[in-house]
Amino acid sequence: MINTALKATNHKSLYYVGHSQGTLIMFSKLAEDPTFASKIRKFFALAPVGTVTHIQGLLEVIAKDFYDGFEIMYKFFGEDQFLPDDAFMKAMLKLFCEDSAQEEQTCANLLFIISGPSTGQMNATRVPVFLSDEPGGTSTMNVIHWSQMVRSGKQQKYDYENALDNLFHYGSATPPEYNLGNIKSDIHLYWSPCDWLADEKDITEHLLKNIPASSLKESIKLDDFSHTDFIWGSKAKDQIFVPIISKIKIDLVVNGDP
Repeated sequence: MINTALKATNHKSLYYVGHSQGTLIMFSKLAEDPTFASKIRKFFALAPVGTVTHIQGLLEVIAKDFYDGFEIMYKFFGEDQFLPDDAFMKAMLKLFCEDSAQEEQTCANLLFIISGPSTGQMNATRVPVFLSDEPGGTSTMNVIHWSQMVRSGKQQKYDYENALDNLFHYGSATPPEYNLGNIKSDIHLYWSPCDWLADEKDITEHLLKNIPASSLKESIKLDDFSHTDFIWGSKAKDQIFVPIISKIKIDLVVNGDP
């Protein structure tokens, strides 16, 4: 994706804004491939995820109590898409979210169970619109990997749960952890104590301790942001999006086109 964007725009680097798993992917890539830093001028990480040791809410229960079920699904279905198809999701939205204000609030409450307590930022009437695109598709293997990280408390590669398979893929009997100390790109973190998925302890005990001081340009602690508020919340524009755009504009003036 990054290489395609750079090729299409004829630039050598770009500004990356990631949310949730979009931050985990970039942290892992930059840790695994330090040379990739030359392509990322600045990395703005919203609700940043490294480890998920202290995750709370419904997803914690799913990861810890339904792991064996995911393993069975993987054996039967392999790496195919995990989430239901669009037709099924649209039917569920119609049934539970679109017919009344009460059902719209029910949808919003389901989001709170997953992402954190209500912060007063969610417009319940917009929830059906948001959920028309989310949750997006993912693979069974990705769900298992995420569950493994919840259970292990580590930011590590996929565990094949077989020493020989791990040895074949990684050269070690256990999956290696990503070394955030290798990161060289400028990083700006935006996080909140109200976020149940990108938990404050995971951020302070893992990301802030392991990202090099030379790379960590900002750690911005925001009040009253659940996990989804970083993209859908009423305060996101003024507290996140506008400041990010301003930082990019200033960087362009100071350092020129990437």
